[in-house]
Amino acid sequence: PGVVLSSVRLILHALEIMTDEKNRKDILLRLRNPLLTLISSGALPATQYMVLKNIRLLAEKHPAFLTNDARPFYCNYNDPVYVKTLKLDMMILSGTEGNVNDILKELREYTTEVDSQFVAAAIDAIPAIALRLPALCEKLFETLDHLVRTSRTAAANVSNTIVERGFVGFVLFIKAYPGKFNKKVKDILALRPVEETEIEDSNAKASLLWLLRGTFT
Repeated sequence: PGVVLSSVRLILHALEIMTDEKNRKDILLRLRNPLLTLISSGALPATQYMVLKNIRLLAEKHPAFLTNDARPFYCNYNDPVYVKTLKLDMMILSGTEGNVNDILKELREYTTEVDSQFVAAAIDAIPAIALRLPALCEKLFETLDHLVRTSRTAAANVSNTIVERGFVGFVLFIKAYPGKFNKKVKDILALRPVEETEIEDSNAKASLLWLLRGTFT
């Protein structure tokens, strides 16, 4: 892995001064497979983490590195949380109109996990994708809406996490798309009333108070 990553760093420096866009894109696509091989299910978690950090940096600076296929970044059940979190970051960056349904299906699966930290990260990924893909914001909102409405069927700690992160997500939707989701959020709060005392997370509590006392007063 060290040799591959050192080579990637050198190539990244070269890409900074390269002016031919076609050659740059070809080089990025050639880098993709070797790096994805290093995050295969057989790789050590520490290796996956190090490679994913480099992949995220590469994708943020050079979006052409990504393709429509987000499956290489799907989480395995035995991945440690720090690896899963980076994979979720890559799923967010990889989201497109062509693959968002598959990504949402995968995220819904993650919300059934028992690890509340991972569930929270999966919920947070939904509004994050919506901020990147405005044309798909309604589909993404509907997914978050459904998860919050049905959260009482989940285990207690997971249910609470879904609701808490759902409120944070609703605020992001309302602020990013003014007027578009206000009524829908108000309907959700009326259908699934939540007391302030039910919420433990400070960010979620602030979001709930903002929704109840700010947006709809």
